[in-house]
Parts: sequence; C-alpha cells; structure tokens
Amino acid sequence: LDAAVIAAADDVANVGGADWAAGTWSFQSYGSATLFSDRGDIYLGHAGVGYHIWDDISINFEVIGGEVTQRENPRDDSSYAVGFELLGRWHFLKGDGWSIYADGGCGMVWFENEWPHGGTHQNFTPQAGIGATLRVWDRVRLMGGVRWHHVSNARKSGKDDNPGFDGGMFYFGVMVPF
Repeated sequence: LDAAVIAAADDVANVGGADWAAGTWSFQSYGSATLFSDRGDIYLGHAGVGYHIWDDISINFEVIGGEVTQRENPRDDSSYAVGFELLGRWHFLKGDGWSIYADGGCGMVWFENEWPHGGTHQNFTPQAGIGATLRVWDRVRLMGGVRWHHVSNARKSGKDDNPGFDGGMFYFGVMVPF
C-alpha cells in the first residue's frame, strides 16, 4: 500500500479515538502545582504509563517527586516529596485530535519533614478531576487539567496527628499513546 493511504487510514482511525482503544498503552509526563491551601503548596513532577482495559478507560501508574512548602511552621518551610499514584481515566468526549476525560485515584507520598505541619512523613493522596488532551504531532498530545487533591495519613497515627490538606491541583504536560 501507498504510504499516503496508510497515513490517511491512521488519521481516520484516530478520529474515533483509536488512541484510547482497549489494549493500547500511553506514556504521560507532566508537572503539577497544588495551591489554595493555608497549609502550603505542593509542586510535583509525574511520569507514568497507562493501559486501556476497555475502550476509552485506562488504569495509570505514575511515580511522583517534588517539593512542598509549608506556611504553618517556618523552621520546616519546605521539604522534598516522593511517591506513586494509581489513577483511572475515562475519555468521555472525543473528537478529531482531542479528548476530554475524567480521572481519579489514590497514591502514597513520603515527605522529608512531617507534612502538613503536625502530620506524618508518609501520607495517602486521594484525588479526582477533569482534563483534556490535544494532538500536536502524529502520536504526541498535550494534556492538562485540574483535580481536587487531598493529603492525609488516614489517621494511622491517631486523630491528632492527621491535620490533612486539601487543594486545587493544576497540571500540564504530554501524553504519548502507543
């Protein structure tokens, strides 16, 4: 077959969302900032892979790392954070080269210092939100969105050692379906 015919067939397949078909994978990498809390801010880098268990629905595993700032205790005003997340993602609206999705899940994160102030080094990170992708090259998509982001230790050290954190997470990066 002619290369132009193959390329045209690939473009037609992607209009219907072949990038999100069952059995396909994706790589994603993005930066996030969780803001609007009086306790502090979280700045993270995320990198991971997703597998589409059904058309338009994927399970994504990501590793995270970055820095948190703290407003409540000046002597511990920042520390590093490392962890992982497991997220589900549903591309519920799709068009020619774009999609809108809902995602959510939970992870674990370890902080250099107790975070938030009065908390623990290890915490859980439930989150949920909405985002979008936009194809910019053949198989490369920009991705971005907003999530509710919670950090707490689920009272594993008692009620008094679980101050919790809620903020708005904003993120932007790339996704490469394969």
